[in-house]
Amino acid sequence: METAQHKKSDTVKDQIISRINVLMMAELKPVCLGLAILYSIFLFSHYFFLSGTTRLLMMTTSGITTVILLFFFFSINKIFTNPDNAHIIGSLIALFILFNGILHLYLTGEPEQTTNLTLLILGSGFLFLSTPWFLFVISVTTISWIIVAITHTGSGNWFHFGFFMISSIALSIILHIIRKRTRIQSEKIRISEIHKSDELKKTIVKLEESQEKYKDLFENANDLIQSVNADGKFEYVNKAWENLLEYTAEDRKTLELFDIIHDDYKEKCKKLFLDVEKGKTFQNVETVFISKSGKQIFVEGSVNPQIKDGRFISTRAIFRDITERKKSENELKKLHEELKNVNERLKEAYSNVKFEKDILSNVIQNEEIGLITNSDGLITGITEKARNICGRSRLKVLNSPLTDLFESDDQDRIKETVRLANIQNFHSTKATLKTEKAAEIEYIVNVMKLNTLKEKQLLVILRIETE
Repeated sequence: METAQHKKSDTVKDQIISRINVLMMAELKPVCLGLAILYSIFLFSHYFFLSGTTRLLMMTTSGITTVILLFFFFSINKIFTNPDNAHIIGSLIALFILFNGILHLYLTGEPEQTTNLTLLILGSGFLFLSTPWFLFVISVTTISWIIVAITHTGSGNWFHFGFFMISSIALSIILHIIRKRTRIQSEKIRISEIHKSDELKKTIVKLEESQEKYKDLFENANDLIQSVNADGKFEYVNKAWENLLEYTAEDRKTLELFDIIHDDYKEKCKKLFLDVEKGKTFQNVETVFISKSGKQIFVEGSVNPQIKDGRFISTRAIFRDITERKKSENELKKLHEELKNVNERLKEAYSNVKFEKDILSNVIQNEEIGLITNSDGLITGITEKARNICGRSRLKVLNSPLTDLFESDDQDRIKETVRLANIQNFHSTKATLKTEKAAEIEYIVNVMKLNTLKEKQLLVILRIETE
């Protein structure tokens, strides 16, 4: 019990801190804008009231501070969106203001400029809602003032303005304590009211559950709501059920539960109905209803029993129409199958390419009389053995027609063989090569189509006919 109270107390504390950070973040925007306007005024006032290096430094500092404040003004809730960083941002702004005040105080050596720091101290007491960050700003400000005061001890009434600083700090602490307590108390009241409101809502909901008003809620629900008695007769259905399944009140006088269930799901639903009669509850039940016009409606929902005095009275079920979702799932399945088929075809294509690559490799390794041509019969590659037999340089052979390698009587036959190989993937003929030697040798010319990824190519292998 005590642990639960501690947890509740910690929760309330966390909520208050979170809310305070949100309030702090909201207050930073107008603070940044107001200070930016103020320091833009200082920028011009320094020009008229200061001189020499002091004027230049203070005008530059005021200008930079104005730009930084405007940056924070436009960045809060856009770049800086986390309320937990509100006090960090507030402290950065305070430090920029402090730098201006301390620099002004140091450059002029006038203790009267302490008023700028006292305004910062009082403003911190009003702005900061976090005591550690408030004390941090006050401490840094006080220490900075003391250092400057020691540096300029011989000029002005620093002792008097030291008391002024102490008074400002005391007043700032009082402001901080009162404002923080007021905010915390206000948030406690707000949280308490929210809690009471939630409890009241819960009480109202419990009361409404025992009243007939829920009937209107069921009637206007988008889900299909039905109640079926122990005999399988419909005791109640809502308007969404009637509209989707197309059965009227007159139809339901003779209609039974299993009349609207698809044949493929009847056995499963009968078993489920028996389990519900025994007091079991089911979630995420999927089945298919059949409307009066024969339309299939895929539904998903929950089914639970109504028990009175230990006796089963009826089932209560709430279903939602998932027909469109099922269509999408089926489309995805079809797409998956298509992708699977594409993958298989890619594998097959890869195997074909690999097979053709192996053939080419074998031709080269075995030093076959082989050539590669494009689909038009222009030579794009030749083995060393083929080049030696032809007696021509590689430069003369490449990009020349395949027919030029054969005797004129055989050139038309070679051209036809190339054409047929492009169509039939393979074709063979006999022809005699033109060689430097007088010996005429007739070769069997085998032409095979290679379906490479880049372009269609033909592999030409020459073999001497042997008996």
